[in-house]
Amino acid sequence: MRQMMKETTSKVLVFDFDGLLVDGLNECILVSWNGFHDKDVDSFSPEGLAAIPEKFKDAFKNHRNFSRHLGHFVSPFYLDGHFTSQREFDAAFATIPARAVDAFVERVNACRAQARLAHYRRWLEYHAFYPGVQALLQQIADPVYIVTGKDAASVDELLQCADIQVPVERVYGECRDKVAVLKQIARAQEVAPSEVYFFDDNVTNARAAFEGGFNAYWATWGYNAPDHWAIARAADLPVISLDDFLGMNLAQAVQA
Repeated sequence: MRQMMKETTSKVLVFDFDGLLVDGLNECILVSWNGFHDKDVDSFSPEGLAAIPEKFKDAFKNHRNFSRHLGHFVSPFYLDGHFTSQREFDAAFATIPARAVDAFVERVNACRAQARLAHYRRWLEYHAFYPGVQALLQQIADPVYIVTGKDAASVDELLQCADIQVPVERVYGECRDKVAVLKQIARAQEVAPSEVYFFDDNVTNARAAFEGGFNAYWATWGYNAPDHWAIARAADLPVISLDDFLGMNLAQAVQA
C-alpha cells in the first residue's frame, strides 16, 4: 500500500531521469541519428538502429558520459574520437556553433515525438527502469519532481506507464540549467535549498546543485567517466550507489 504523506513538507525530492531512473541509450542514439539526418519515422526500429555505423554508436556512448543535456548529443556528428575528461569534452563542444546545437535539439525533439506517436510500444520498449527503481518510486508520494534534459511529454508518458505518480506540472523537461529550476522548486515548496534533495548521474549537474546549497547526490550507476570521481572528491560531493539509493527510505526522508 502506498504510504500517504502530508502535503506540507520541509523536504523535497528531485530526480534526474535518463541515467538515474531509466536507461534509454539506444532510444537516444536512434532519435539523434534520425533527427540529424531527417530520417523517416519508420527508421525508428531495430533495423534502423542496426543500420547506424558502429563507429558512430561507439562515439555516442563515449560522449554520452559527459553530456548534461540533449544539445550535447550533437557532439558525435561534429567531434571525432573519444574523450577522457569532462574538461576536454566541454572545450571541444564549445567549438560547435550554438545555432547548430539548437537546430539539432529541435529536430530530435520532433523525431522523438513522432516516434512516440507512430511506434508507441516500440518507443516504450527502448526504455528500461534501473533494477529496483520503479518499485521504489511507486512507494513515494508527493512532493517529487523530475528535472531532466529529456522532454516533459516523454517523461510523463514513461512515468504513467510505470504507475509512478508524479504530476505533470512537476516534470521539468529540456533543462540546461538545473540549478535555476531547483531554485524555482524551492520557492514553490517554500523550503530552503538544503531541504531539496537532488539526485543526478551527471557529476557536474550534481556539483553545481551542491555548491548552490542544495542537498545533492552524484549517482554513480548512470553515465560517467573516470575523472568524474576526482571532480566529486574535489567538491566534497556526496556520492551514492544504486544499492544505497534503493536502501534509502526516501518516503520517510521527506516526511515533515
